[in-house]
Amino acid sequence: MQLALIAWIVLSKHFEKLAIKHVVCTALVLSAVGMFSSPLLEDDHFRYLWDGYITATTGRPYQHPPNFYFGDSSVPIALQEVLNGINYPEITTIYGPLLQLVFAASYYVAAGQLWPLKAILATTLVIVIVKLYREGVHPKWLLAFCIHPLLIKESILSAHPDLLIGALVMMAVIFWRKVCNQSAVIAICLAAAIKINIAVLLPVFCFTKRGRFDWTLVAISTVVLVTLHLPLVLEQNLGSFGGASTFAKQWVFNPLLFRAIVFLTDSNQARLIVLLLFGAICIAVFVKQYFDQQLHVNIFIAMIALLFLAPAVNPWYWLWLAPLSFFVSSPVVWAGATTSMLAYVHVLNPNSFIVPAWVGAIQVFALTAATILQVNNSRRKTR
Repeated sequence: MQLALIAWIVLSKHFEKLAIKHVVCTALVLSAVGMFSSPLLEDDHFRYLWDGYITATTGRPYQHPPNFYFGDSSVPIALQEVLNGINYPEITTIYGPLLQLVFAASYYVAAGQLWPLKAILATTLVIVIVKLYREGVHPKWLLAFCIHPLLIKESILSAHPDLLIGALVMMAVIFWRKVCNQSAVIAICLAAAIKINIAVLLPVFCFTKRGRFDWTLVAISTVVLVTLHLPLVLEQNLGSFGGASTFAKQWVFNPLLFRAIVFLTDSNQARLIVLLLFGAICIAVFVKQYFDQQLHVNIFIAMIALLFLAPAVNPWYWLWLAPLSFFVSSPVVWAGATTSMLAYVHVLNPNSFIVPAWVGAIQVFALTAATILQVNNSRRKTR
């Protein structure tokens, strides 16, 4: 139903004169409804609330896994209920240092409650809408974005914070366009402090609009990135942090091309192969940026490659690309964002997180078709 409504908004002439204030109001109404609604088919929010408590009270969210606190009478009753809902409590948190500060801020507003985090994400959504409008995106496209089921399910209802990454990547592109290169690399560093794999975009942002590689930007981004990740570095040296490595080495969920590579080899070899493939793509994107300076296109390619090759592709990861898609007029993101929702068929088997192969096949087919369509459209525009 929502997809039919989106198609009507995009194709109908009734929305050609749509005012941006109506889009903002729609986003706020949906956010208000979601703010006091329970997450749907998710338990990740328990980890967000627990991390906020630990960060706010100890300042060391990476020191102990949640099960360390089982039976600890000093934990408030409200947080004990949160603690009991955490999945994989034997693993330390994988969320980046900047996200831990966001969780802590949410805790200070209302301990053990999710609505402050949802309010932060609602504010982020409004900022994204307004910034994209100022960059020339038509309000009807922004309306289609804010009522898309992926955004409603993952951000408004379930409070997955990945829209923050999408907003920071968007801001980095806008800064780069305005020749605010230092601000651009800082924005990417902030995004990387939420999910570290976003750091692969930094080399591309170190090019100026004239194609010159700026070593000053490299130095700035290195200092900022290391500073933001000091909590992780310290805990790693103390030997108490292993959540991210466990996730990287073992976790598999809704893989796309990774599934096919595993079928041909084994899991460990497949991880090495996708790492090498992604590294080669990043080098190619780096070289391409040197020659054409199409930054928004080049980082788009790198991020799409990341999602194609990653062993774990949660539906909300597509929110990293959602704001950026308006700069490249991409059907690929919307094909991925829409078909990724099929990953939730795993709930039909409550004892398994395995997504059936046919779901991955549909996603790969849709993404391939959308990629061909986008390439053809780009060629027509070039001609």
